[in-house]
Amino acid sequence: MANQLSFVKENGKYYIVGEYPEIPEEFEWTLGIAINQKSGGPRAFAPGTRVPGFDIPSEGSFKKDTTGLIDINNIRGFSIGISVRNKEINRHLVKLEIVYLMEGTLGDGTNKRAAFVPSSGAIPQTSYTDAFNFEKMFQW
Repeated sequence: MANQLSFVKENGKYYIVGEYPEIPEEFEWTLGIAINQKSGGPRAFAPGTRVPGFDIPSEGSFKKDTTGLIDINNIRGFSIGISVRNKEINRHLVKLEIVYLMEGTLGDGTNKRAAFVPSSGAIPQTSYTDAFNFEKMFQW
């Protein structure tokens, strides 16, 4: 799903564009997007959120207009979690965490990270930072 998610600017407006790929019926996608601001706290987009204007679909394709919800000049960075949940056992199988900072650095001195985080702490994370296309996703 990460390949189908992007932050684009069109005609002076800022959009989150995404498409959930088809997966077997016993599974479902979960997606959470936090846009961290320099001031004013994070702006969190997710399916089913109760915050007016910040809801995104949980399936299919979407193009969310964030104009007026986000001040593009106030963005510090992005934090995204994408996972697949098994509906029968109500458990996430794996999670892809993507972090991209437009300002500042992470604890390791970099400004971006993409890693698969397994549901079990016994299995180590797998980094995809070097292979992930941050420029394709973050076009704002």
